[in-house]
Amino acid sequence: MKGLHESKLSLQSEGWPFEVFYNQRCGPGKSGVLRHWHEHLELLLLLRGECRLELEQQTLVLHEGDMVLLGAGTSHGIPDLADCLFYVLQFSPDWLQDMGSPDISAVLPFLQPDSRCLAHVSIENQPAVRRLLTDLEDDFRDKPPAMALSVKGSLLKLFAWLIRQGIVNFPANNQDMLRLNRLQPAFTYVQEHYSGHLDERTAAGLCFMSCHHFSRTFHLATGKRFSDYIRHIRLQEARRRLINSCQAVGSIAIETGFSSPSHFTSVFLRETGLTPQAYRKQNLDRNKVFFDSRNEDNHLS
Repeated sequence: MKGLHESKLSLQSEGWPFEVFYNQRCGPGKSGVLRHWHEHLELLLLLRGECRLELEQQTLVLHEGDMVLLGAGTSHGIPDLADCLFYVLQFSPDWLQDMGSPDISAVLPFLQPDSRCLAHVSIENQPAVRRLLTDLEDDFRDKPPAMALSVKGSLLKLFAWLIRQGIVNFPANNQDMLRLNRLQPAFTYVQEHYSGHLDERTAAGLCFMSCHHFSRTFHLATGKRFSDYIRHIRLQEARRRLINSCQAVGSIAIETGFSSPSHFTSVFLRETGLTPQAYRKQNLDRNKVFFDSRNEDNHLS
């Protein structure tokens, strides 16, 4: 579901695994964006104004020219959008992986669901980066031949710039790249079996490592413990179910691999700042505001 600020979209790309648009609710007295999350990566560039971006465990003050990259599953909101204009780019992590670049594959573990901003940088004096974003905008507006190739090229260049600036984590050398490649069976194991019992010994065996060697390699390659990675994947699925289904919270807890509903609630509260019930209600309220806004816009038009 789209947020309130996205009730009027421009430069839509229906049928594509990515979208480019501007927020349209930027006048005085306009409300902000209620806290929400989604399953795609989101790049925000603040073109005008100043605002606060609230994440799960931190708040960022954004100034004109600031660009942020939010990971899939990162809960975020903007309390006040008055006089702000955002350029927004959303795209699927799976589509990013399909770009066919081994470098992108190496970055993916760092783009897993997390409670932090993946990148926050000013591009006020970065004309090359602004040119890339303008190229993306032109592609979406004009829809020229080979549009997907052009968009992929611009995104690859953008990620290359973020990596070279040390903003997005990236393997420092070929040894780190080899570590990530060796860990791919473990990543797949978690994605396919998050709902059941996950054993580090099994993951290590799939990667042909001892438990000690696997644990050390996983942390060196991703900056996370294996248990942290499991928790993020489970929370991502739990949040998706809370928003998109009427399933009982206790059932969601068990079916996403948590040991008990109380343990699920404890972890969820620690990671998002909300209980599962409050998170579901907030998103239901947000969706109601969104649809009311859509109806109002359609009536006025």
